[in-house]
Amino acid sequence: MHDRRTTRSTIPAEAARLFLHAAVDRHALVALTLANEDGLLVAGAVRAEHELDLSWVAAVGCVCAIRGRRGPSLGSLVERVTARVPGVETIVREPSGRIVAYHSVGAEQRASIIDPASGDAVGDYQPSAVQRWVKNLHRKLLLDDAGRVATGLTAASMLVIVISGVMLLARRMGGWTRLLAQVRGNNLQRLHNETARVVLIGLVLSAATGLSMSLATFGVLPEGGGADPFLDARPGAGPPIQPSAMPALRALEVARLRQVKLATPDDPNDVIELESADGAGAVDPATGT
Repeated sequence: MHDRRTTRSTIPAEAARLFLHAAVDRHALVALTLANEDGLLVAGAVRAEHELDLSWVAAVGCVCAIRGRRGPSLGSLVERVTARVPGVETIVREPSGRIVAYHSVGAEQRASIIDPASGDAVGDYQPSAVQRWVKNLHRKLLLDDAGRVATGLTAASMLVIVISGVMLLARRMGGWTRLLAQVRGNNLQRLHNETARVVLIGLVLSAATGLSMSLATFGVLPEGGGADPFLDARPGAGPPIQPSAMPALRALEVARLRQVKLATPDDPNDVIELESADGAGAVDPATGT
């Protein structure tokens, strides 16, 4: 493009449109579009004879908008949210796809539902009352520590009953080697024993894991999960860069995010803690890696 354009604008969107129109005319193109890294159409232009036919722009723009290669990046989401919502500490993506930002307003901690396209808070986040009730019923019978003790004892009792039942079944069948043989007895006995054989493994796992989690709650057993991936992480020297410029955040799609805990601005030794469907790790705010 050797000839200088005579129509210009200081408005970014208008300047992009004028540039695309000039490129279409000078290079005899049918349509040309400009999109950002999230696949959102910024501007488009068509040849003069197709000026009223917006299908040309739409057809080319679909390639950008669909983005078959990847979805919106975490870096652009974090940058939009931190620009719109002050005091953001953690951004969580729920299994439903809803984005929730936990942020501080003065001395108050809040949770807001986020529009991922704009980064704006569109409402207060309120966990489902039914879900919270069911969780508290399952974990502690709607009680406090007494309920947790009761559920732990229930899991232990279920484990004892299952193990003793398997031992009785093996004795009834004539030994462990005949545990899978045809069950003898009346209809009710056969139904009981055959059903027990089907759900045996599931009951043992459920009771054992429930008992282990109960013991871990009271400090009898150490909590699982392995080593903390953020314990030894240390950031490099230098000021933090923009989230959209961090390679680690740019490489991760929002669809694979579980949660990201941002570094505390007043703590030079803090790092970004990232958890995704691929695992967990720490990101250096100064380098983005």
